[in-house]
Amino acid sequence: MFYGIDISPKAVIRAKENLASLPNVSIVCDDYLIHEFDRQFNVIYSSLTFMHIKDKLTAINKIAGLLSDNGRFVLSTDKNRDEYIVMHDRKVKIYPDNHEEIRGYIKAARLKLEKHFETEFAHIFVAEKIDCTKYLP
Repeated sequence: MFYGIDISPKAVIRAKENLASLPNVSIVCDDYLIHEFDRQFNVIYSSLTFMHIKDKLTAINKIAGLLSDNGRFVLSTDKNRDEYIVMHDRKVKIYPDNHEEIRGYIKAARLKLEKHFETEFAHIFVAEKIDCTKYLP
């Protein structure tokens, strides 16, 4: 099952069009931070969207809570440090990502950082939710 969420109605429409031929796809238009999910996920992937989130720790904590044990969180963050993105005739306020802060937020959310590497434009993080019950007597 693929479950996608985006706050942009245009992005949701486009995703639904692009994924229409695939089975078991659900795309919703909502704010991820306040959306009430009714399931856990094996993988949560976010690509170049965290720059729109001011409270990154809250977002990563929510992700940690939505992951199943041994689930993975894959995050790509933009290296752009500007405070605005110019889109056609308007400026959009963003909250630039700091890869060292993201590493700290992942650790604070009790996720195990497996990989962190960078590309020309992004930092990529791969973290895992450890099944703590296997360490109990």
